[in-house]
Amino acid sequence: MKESEFVKQIKTKSRRGNPNWKKGQSGNPNGRPRRPEVDLLREALEKAKEKKGKEFLEHFVERAYTNDAVGIALARKLLPDQQDFKVDTERDREEKARARLKDMGIEL
Repeated sequence: MKESEFVKQIKTKSRRGNPNWKKGQSGNPNGRPRRPEVDLLREALEKAKEKKGKEFLEHFVERAYTNDAVGIALARKLLPDQQDFKVDTERDREEKARARLKDMGIEL
């Protein structure tokens, strides 16, 4: 079977990329550089843990029990695909109850 001209061109065409790289050699032998701000944040969290005696996330979970806004913010970060968090007010609950009663044929 005879190779087409197109296949021959592909086989003989030089490789793309930096011509100084050798086959099988990484273009970044040292890997991705570390970000110093991430290291600083880790250190700060560790110091706060030693000072306060509890983890950062544990602190926010405790706050979420007493403050709905903290709970919603925490949930939005932990569950990013659930962006429709809403705190039901008493008025919202009343409207829902009235709608359910109306569906059952009961008007107030």
